[in-house]
Amino acid sequence: MSERLPETNDVLREVQERFEAARDFEAQWRKHVLEDLRFFHADAYNHDQWDSAVYQARSGTFGDSPRPCLTINKTQQHVFQIENDARQSQMGMKVNATGFGSNEKAADVIEGIIRHIEYQSNAQQNAYNCAIQGQVRQGMGWVHVVTDYVRGQDSFDQDFFIKSVPDPRSVYSDPNTQEPDHSDMQWAMIVEEMPRAEFERLYPGHEDIKGAPLSIAADGDERTDISERDTVRVFWYYRRNESKDTLWAVPNAQTGAVQAMRQSEMPDEMVAMCREMRLQSRPITRPHVEFFPDCWQQCHLVWPDGLQAHSLGAICRR
Repeated sequence: MSERLPETNDVLREVQERFEAARDFEAQWRKHVLEDLRFFHADAYNHDQWDSAVYQARSGTFGDSPRPCLTINKTQQHVFQIENDARQSQMGMKVNATGFGSNEKAADVIEGIIRHIEYQSNAQQNAYNCAIQGQVRQGMGWVHVVTDYVRGQDSFDQDFFIKSVPDPRSVYSDPNTQEPDHSDMQWAMIVEEMPRAEFERLYPGHEDIKGAPLSIAADGDERTDISERDTVRVFWYYRRNESKDTLWAVPNAQTGAVQAMRQSEMPDEMVAMCREMRLQSRPITRPHVEFFPDCWQQCHLVWPDGLQAHSLGAICRR
């Protein structure tokens, strides 16, 4: 555990900083999302489509004669129409062969694998429909791709599954993205809050964490009730990193054709020969995604400057 202590400490600090950055950047959007949801679910009992001051004046709160306050929700029918039209279309992923040695047959095989993943995940009914609902009602929808052991078998084999994200507000993403589809996003996290008793049931054997001051909750969270303050916040953290490499233009001794090869895949003797011959090269990067499935913090305390060493090994598992 001591060998991974600095790495775990850096990950926790990174989660803290990025969560606070995303929370501050999306604060206005999250406020508007709650207003939109209240307006969408408004009826004759909650009066959420009425301005509070106007409703109080019409209901006779200030001593005036009460007047009718009707709520005829015309928003829901239009939202349901858009959602139903989207559900009727068959959603899925399309794989195209675009060169670099790829062919149509290989693309069809990969597309078949994706179809199998969607089928075993019931993605059409669960994940995709949930994402459409979040997109229409709240302006953002997400799906979650995870790996898990093969179901119904005593096996150590794992497979991919597409999961739904019921609440889009539980996702905090990189605020520095520039592309409309967030394709340049460098990190994201799914935040789930649960009572401490539920956390102890799902993650047994972590009694050293339940009393540790490891929260990144801010004072503006307005957790006044004891039951709300005694809450554990669990993070599913993704980040995109890049491994540096060098691409060499290596000539084939038999044909004379130039072949591009990565330095990490070449023996040391070949690398030395390429440098001696001063062959053409350029630096490249290889992107990869790291996933930290369980980072949890207790939400009613403040993140300290120093973290206890005996807790760090269990807090964040890669």
